[in-house]
Amino acid sequence: MITHHPDDESLLAFASGQLDSGRGLLLSVHLDACQQCHRRVQALLSVGGEVLERAQPMELSDEALQRVLQRIEGTAPESKARVGVTSAPAARGLSRLDSCEVSAWRRVAPGMRYRSVLVPHAADGKMFVLGIAPGRSLPKHSHRDLEWTQVISGAFDDGRARFEAGDFDATDGLVRHQPVVTAEAECICLAHLSAPLVFEGWIARTFGRWIGM
Repeated sequence: MITHHPDDESLLAFASGQLDSGRGLLLSVHLDACQQCHRRVQALLSVGGEVLERAQPMELSDEALQRVLQRIEGTAPESKARVGVTSAPAARGLSRLDSCEVSAWRRVAPGMRYRSVLVPHAADGKMFVLGIAPGRSLPKHSHRDLEWTQVISGAFDDGRARFEAGDFDATDGLVRHQPVVTAEAECICLAHLSAPLVFEGWIARTFGRWIGM
């Protein structure tokens, strides 16, 4: 059961096309799994449509069409089948990445593997897929800016709450935590960083710089 969701501000930014392509893609992965947030976005789109119908027409710039086309190309086509994370979770939950350049898995530490994700037209930030073995943890860290995480399979607990398959987590400079994977299975997450993490300890900081986190 999905218990952690994006806030309304993030969903509204998604519905209005205000998110950069990286965070927009991550939120699309969540919407594929979460019918509650999917319905919420549809409601926001309906409200936005009514507002547009009542608005006075405005002349568009010559670049407007090109910007819209680039934004469309930066996300997977809506015609693709909507899939969840309960069956073949890692493959199905990450099907949105078909439009991206994704590296092969590489082992970066005992019990930890990593894939970088290059999102088309992403303005900034960094996206990656992280797999952490049962009982292992990411080093303790804080944040310079936003970190968005979508759990694809498995679960972790960072002291604030337990996050399971389908859950979404947003952290910022006020959050200092250490995600620990539960004992049941490997936890695979899709994450987007607006800025590098702030790891504690020189070994962890070296690890973060090495893999670009």
